Amino acid sequence: MNIESYNPLACEHCMKCMKACPMDALHYVNDLPLIRKDKCIDCGKCLHVCPNNGFTIVSSKLEFNKNYKYTCVLIPVSFYTQFSDTIQMRKMEHAFHVLGFDEVVDLSLYNSAIMNNAVPFIKKYKNNYLLSSHCPSITKMIYHKYPGLVPYLIPMEYPSELAARMKRKAIMEETGLKKEEIGIFLLCECAAKLDLAKYPNGNMEYEVDHAIAVNSISAILRKTMREVDGSAEEIELSKIGLLYDVKDGVQRMMEDYTIINVDSIDKATDVLELVEFERLQSSKYISMSACSNGCVGGGLLWTNPFENRIQLEEIYKDASDKVLDLSFEEVVRDIKPMDEQDLRKMKEKMDWFLRVKEIREKLPGFDCGACGFPNCLHMAEEIAKGHNQIEDCRIKAKKE
Repeated sequence: MNIESYNPLACEHCMKCMKACPMDALHYVNDLPLIRKDKCIDCGKCLHVCPNNGFTIVSSKLEFNKNYKYTCVLIPVSFYTQFSDTIQMRKMEHAFHVLGFDEVVDLSLYNSAIMNNAVPFIKKYKNNYLLSSHCPSITKMIYHKYPGLVPYLIPMEYPSELAARMKRKAIMEETGLKKEEIGIFLLCECAAKLDLAKYPNGNMEYEVDHAIAVNSISAILRKTMREVDGSAEEIELSKIGLLYDVKDGVQRMMEDYTIINVDSIDKATDVLELVEFERLQSSKYISMSACSNGCVGGGLLWTNPFENRIQLEEIYKDASDKVLDLSFEEVVRDIKPMDEQDLRKMKEKMDWFLRVKEIREKLPGFDCGACGFPNCLHMAEEIAKGHNQIEDCRIKAKKE
């Protein structure tokens, strides 16, 4: 989980954060919001609806690059869309060198390898439901809320992992450095991608060492850009790789194929419920992002998703046709059900459902949130678990 609990001095008890959470992962304890780590999908909704900016993001820091003998920073396509022209992009890359990074790596090329393999995979299994897996928030939601749909996720690696693995290997061969002497940092345009690294959250299975929130470095980066000239290297982004970061990117590569493109958690929930009950007939492939317009709408960027999309189209006009040619085996990742997946027998599940239903019918059904939970169903579940009592319902207690 990348969003820390609330600053108590900022809370107005408006409950906007609790009502906005699509996973009911947030409830009130002692009149303060508390995030349940086992339910949070890092969509960032609570972060953005809070009127007082009370939530904070967990992020690694730029100065951690001093702990390594050689460092790389991975730049997502969405980050480039914040700059008005090539001159500014080159200044940005130069600024990262000044800030202590030995290499600045454009992720569009690695995006292209994913896209180049995803399209034939979708065509090959065109009669099966397939779900995109590039958005960590959507993927987490599927694991938690729709575990039966996990096998439908396209098993493609995250571009940041692909780049980190290939770059680390190349640097070790060129310099003779040990694996742990090389630091690979990922810039993150959204809260969910902060999980795709060893730090700050201790996810040691990832090849990326540190994930940095874009908004945490905006001030120092802009200041440094004002003090430097453009990088000596030309910027050559991949056209196909650029499409990875927009909601209809795959559609543009498969114009003769019907694809459903979704760019919000709420819309994704609606679509996944249709897929779960096999009620979706017009398309078998669903591309989903939690952010507006795709990754270019990441909530940690300092610009907006609409102008970012326009800027991406401008960048696309002059982008390169180059593609990183990798086999499917080189870009695939193993997608497994989560360890904590509910494996109870059907009878146990039915008994639990009936118990919660019985308690739910005794509650007023106003979903007011006065008890500290987002709705009466959540309250009923907590009572069934023995964590609360029915007397904790303030409406019911007042009536009695």
